[in-house]
Amino acid sequence: MAYILKESITKNITQESKIKFLRGKKLLKKFESERISFEDFIVGLLNNGELSIFEFNEYLFNELFFGQQRSTFIYKMYSYKKEILEVEKLINILNKVYGVNDEFVLRITDVYSNDENIEMRDLVGCKIIKSINENKVKKIRLLYYKKVNVELKNGISPENSYVPIAIDLENNLLIVKVNPKAKVITEGANPEELVTKYVKKVEKLFELDLESFNHIHKETMYKICQELYSQVYNKMVFSKPQGIDEVVNNVSNILNKALNIENLELKRQSNNIFNMNENISKIVEHLLISDILFSTSDSEIIDGIDGFVTYLRFNDGNNVSARLKGENCIDPIFDSETFMALRSPIDNAKKLSILKVVWFKDGKNLRISYDTSNSLCLNIHFYKNLTEENFNYGLNKYWEYERKSFNEIEGVDSIYSNKVAK
Repeated sequence: MAYILKESITKNITQESKIKFLRGKKLLKKFESERISFEDFIVGLLNNGELSIFEFNEYLFNELFFGQQRSTFIYKMYSYKKEILEVEKLINILNKVYGVNDEFVLRITDVYSNDENIEMRDLVGCKIIKSINENKVKKIRLLYYKKVNVELKNGISPENSYVPIAIDLENNLLIVKVNPKAKVITEGANPEELVTKYVKKVEKLFELDLESFNHIHKETMYKICQELYSQVYNKMVFSKPQGIDEVVNNVSNILNKALNIENLELKRQSNNIFNMNENISKIVEHLLISDILFSTSDSEIIDGIDGFVTYLRFNDGNNVSARLKGENCIDPIFDSETFMALRSPIDNAKKLSILKVVWFKDGKNLRISYDTSNSLCLNIHFYKNLTEENFNYGLNKYWEYERKSFNEIEGVDSIYSNKVAK
């Protein structure tokens, strides 16, 4: 049997991943010496038997389930068709619609004739994961695809868009991923539309009932922001130089005398701008926090800080609506005056709609955006090629804070506390 591998498939995989695959198969040197395209090289290996079609399809399935599918949508399931807990009954359900007859089906590189079932072609991969005792289905992984056209500078690019869907029956979750492609010109096929389309498909197929997050995910964003800020702030308080309070008091007194403002005490009661001591203290806080964040490459300073916020969007539902971002959306916002000014209304509302975080993970930065705009789902966007490990880390961080009560979130100590550097 002759095989065909199109660029419309491999455009969804990074060059780094392709090289890693070839290196793992000890084929990299041969590939580099032949100086042909990755697609032609793989087809040659398949046709001469050096690589099995199952091996390559399995690589594609695993890569397309994460990889460039970096925009993820998390839904909570309230109920589902109980038959899908049993392997045989689940395969029967999948067989009726997609012709699936096994627990692991791979047909990503299959070529279909025009008269074949369009619905069946929709699904190019399926993997049923069973529990340890193999009595029940634990997870269902489905890989859908859609042919799309993408507008590029040099013309129209025909590509495949892939939509991996994981149904986690242990944790009652529906997880959908998509490549956040820009300028898709095929009607009804932009990333968000594909998510909606295939969520509806699996809802119908497995009789899923989805449970709204309501405001829980917005409150969780607040808890993440509050604790990460508290970690930085309390580190600043602990590391403040000995005697800084006395210096602040002295400078405040000197300025009060030099400015000689009439009725200062009366004015201070009606307008905090006249509270010299407090305003100088805030400047000192900003300087010390900025110094901590400026030095985030230093492992000693990062110690005790899980990450920092680079962007937030906030709306209290009444009068205050704000968007705050660090420079280039990658720098921390905790040392900005705007963030300090927003802290009071944010604390009152205890909800954020979008939060972008840089987590410190294993000595590296993991940049993630959490979007709670849709009450039915949580959108987690990753900014680099996605691995299963990083996906689980970003999602588990969310669950960690969702489980915490507001009282469990680390509090902010005052700069006037007794904590000082030893």
